[in-house]
Amino acid sequence: MRHRLFILATALLFSSCAEKGDIDAADLLACGVFDPEKQICDKRDGNLYKFVKIDAQVWLAENLKYNSPSSVCYEYDPENCEIYGRLYLWDKEGNKKLCPEGWHIPSDKEWESLEKLTKSDKYLKADTGWYSYTKDNTTYSGNGNDIYGFSALPAGISKYEEDDCDNHKNNGALELAQWNGLGSATAFMPSVLSYKMVLLSDTTLTPCIAENSLVSVRCVKD
Repeated sequence: MRHRLFILATALLFSSCAEKGDIDAADLLACGVFDPEKQICDKRDGNLYKFVKIDAQVWLAENLKYNSPSSVCYEYDPENCEIYGRLYLWDKEGNKKLCPEGWHIPSDKEWESLEKLTKSDKYLKADTGWYSYTKDNTTYSGNGNDIYGFSALPAGISKYEEDDCDNHKNNGALELAQWNGLGSATAFMPSVLSYKMVLLSDTTLTPCIAENSLVSVRCVKD
């Protein structure tokens, strides 16, 4: 009897929300009840993502967690995926299917627009979670102030070097340690293979991102 009442109550709730137009019925079935003014539902796996409008663009405010064949958790630890999202290998065709329906991997132009608007990495970085760093015997916080709500976390990268790529051979395709940068760095995937968008705790460093690096994904609305 309780089971039937639960099913009836759930059905009425789904029907009520769908009739209001607040949430699509398919989203309710996949993700349950959520606030469509602040979150989107990925119907493929039931993940919910916060989003934020920055000028004319609408961005996910969390890293993608969709489990594609080319993705892994940092150090293969599922807890890292829960906090930081998954890391993805750049794949021209596969990338077209990574983001939820109605969203896409940002183009260089979209990243450039975001950088031009925000002007400083600290405005994109979360206000917690980033390691501090020391320079000239003075310790500085690596955290941002996140005034736009982009909330970038230091999700780490596989294969990167805190140096200038021009000083390395093979266009930065370096044989480095498998995992680097958790707590101090993150790189976001663009729609073309250039890895332009990199955030660091210590902004005085210049990173070199190997071509076969695994990086985070932020999606932007179509």
